[in-house]
Amino acid sequence: MTYQPNHYNIFIQPIFVTDGIENRFEGDVKTDEYRFIVRVLHDYFGLNLEFKAALKNGNFELAFLSYEQMKILRGIYEDTLEYPIKYGRSYLKFEIGAYCYDKPPCDQNCDCCECLGCCGYEKN
Repeated sequence: MTYQPNHYNIFIQPIFVTDGIENRFEGDVKTDEYRFIVRVLHDYFGLNLEFKAALKNGNFELAFLSYEQMKILRGIYEDTLEYPIKYGRSYLKFEIGAYCYDKPPCDQNCDCCECLGCCGYEKN
C-alpha cells in the first residue's frame, strides 16, 4: 500500500470567480458568502470538520483532512469543472496555502527524516 499522509492545520482562501475575475473572500461572517462557504465545507468534509475563519484576511484553517479529503480539496482548486460549486453567477474555489502532514515512514535508505534527523525527529 502506498503512503497516504493525514494533513493538519490547512490554510485555505475561498475565492469566488465571476466571468473569469477572482474575488477573494474578505472574512465577513455576517454575509451569505460566509454561510455558503461553511455549507460547502460541511457538505464535502462532514459536519464534524473543525475549522477557524480568520476575520481579517478571509482565510480558513481546517484542523484535519485525510489523504482522500485533501485530494478532493485539491480537485476543487485545480479543476473546478470536475467539482462545480456554483454560487449565483459565480463559482467557488479554494486556494490552498500552508499545511502540515504526517512524516513518511522510514524507507531503510538512510535518507528519510527518521535517519537524517530532520523535522525534529529524535530516536528513542
